[in-house]
Amino acid sequence: AHDYSLHDDIQILIPMYKGISGIDEVNSFIQSHYNPNDSKTMEYGDKTFKINDKVLQLQNRAEEGIMNGDQGRIISIDEDKGVLFVDFFGQEVTYKRSELDQLTLAYAMSIHKSQGSEYRLVILPLFRRFSIMLKRKLIYTAITRAKETLIMAGEIKLLETAIHHLEDSRTTMLRIKLTDEQISSSREKAMETILANFNEPAAIKINDPEIPFDTLGEDLKGLTPYDFLD
Repeated sequence: AHDYSLHDDIQILIPMYKGISGIDEVNSFIQSHYNPNDSKTMEYGDKTFKINDKVLQLQNRAEEGIMNGDQGRIISIDEDKGVLFVDFFGQEVTYKRSELDQLTLAYAMSIHKSQGSEYRLVILPLFRRFSIMLKRKLIYTAITRAKETLIMAGEIKLLETAIHHLEDSRTTMLRIKLTDEQISSSREKAMETILANFNEPAAIKINDPEIPFDTLGEDLKGLTPYDFLD
């Protein structure tokens, strides 16, 4: 059995923020079930932060070495002074209440935001309400974030549609050209393996140290999860 930490190892990836299965609702659900400690909290807008919450930095704080996309853990809250403290990789960063727009819960995060990161275990929900964003490149980005184990749950048949959804003819021609040249990169090999086995989705493991986890630079036609915010 694997000993996975919710904060350090497990990441839920979802393509949209709104809706019953979107990032915001899933974060609230995970927080209420796995971090029920309400002894000290701080509210900002519709968000509630608790000690031990997993959070995501949304803006660069270069002077403190914290960048957009970094994940941390809330280690202390001073309700009287209206500040909370977040541990990023061993560095403690202080946030005033007015700065809490820089933070959001990070139990679940967008596939778009996950680019350039890797996690021991990735949970990837697949629901029809996501279908407008479930395209081959986005699914591929999510899958290749998993360093050891990938769990896909929901309407798994959507995976077949997504992995055959080529965004434009240029992408299609590129795919044909790469196939003819007998692609040798580990990244493409990983994708080919996934495509070849999508009819057996019960357990897909990626455990290849050669797979790169750098930013993929996908062309999403200007579409991001923020387009679905109210």
